[in-house]
Amino acid sequence: MSDALRALASLLRSGLTLRHALLSWPAEAGGVSEDIRAVAQRVQLGYPLADALEGAHFESLLRPLFELHLASGIDLARWLDHHADEMDDRRAFLQSARAASSGAALSGRMVAGLPLLFIPFTPMTRASLMDPLGLAMLSVGIALALAGLHWIGRLVPRAPADDPIASLCGHVAALLRAGLCLSNALDLACAGTVPALGSSLARARALVRLGAKWPEALLSADPRFAPLSTVLERSTRMGSPLAGQLEELAAARRAESRRSFERTMKRAPVLMVVPLTCCILPSYALLGLGPFLRSISLG
Repeated sequence: MSDALRALASLLRSGLTLRHALLSWPAEAGGVSEDIRAVAQRVQLGYPLADALEGAHFESLLRPLFELHLASGIDLARWLDHHADEMDDRRAFLQSARAASSGAALSGRMVAGLPLLFIPFTPMTRASLMDPLGLAMLSVGIALALAGLHWIGRLVPRAPADDPIASLCGHVAALLRAGLCLSNALDLACAGTVPALGSSLARARALVRLGAKWPEALLSADPRFAPLSTVLERSTRMGSPLAGQLEELAAARRAESRRSFERTMKRAPVLMVVPLTCCILPSYALLGLGPFLRSISLG
């Protein structure tokens, strides 16, 4: 999708109108999807440009921007490039995070699953598994091994979701750079751009319509908006450019989220000592060493 958005931005930047860009979009987009073909076909049939997006998986993302571009001439290409860059950055981070967490999980589970490998070799010890003691050792050993596997799986961190405040800041900054004023950019960003903040943004939007200023409205709607509110208030008071400050805030929050994930990844092998000690080592003793000792005691 990021390549498709860049292709559309490139067509717009070459001087084509939005209608002609959409007609050429399927030929330029890499990995053309049925949605893009359907949009081009609707445009060719004479649909209004915003209505041509109906049913596409990117309709909610592009429809309000198409309408703004047609109504006020905002720089749609700049916003498309920004969103494509965010998608690529997020995908690269997810791939790196999944590779790191998968490696840690695989190592831990291989060690945790080793006691289960003793089960097929237990008959070679000539110790009975069908007497009460043998069944108890087998069932408790398997239970401990499975508990260790589950515990280790829970200790391996998953890639964090994108910070919603960072996503909101980046979106508002892109709209400002595309040519919207602050009020319109915030109003559009509040219209369902970040689903995780939907209800809070709706409250902030309602407070603004009642006469509140955006910094106060955001802070009253949700304490999570405090950093954004501070940046808006400082920019309004000092008259400094806002888009750059919002981009810096978004980058700082994403960097902190990723550093936190890296710290958690580094702690995971240390924390795995607990399930290895409490579950895996006793499972080794019951499934591996126990039958051998029983066979010796029975002669």
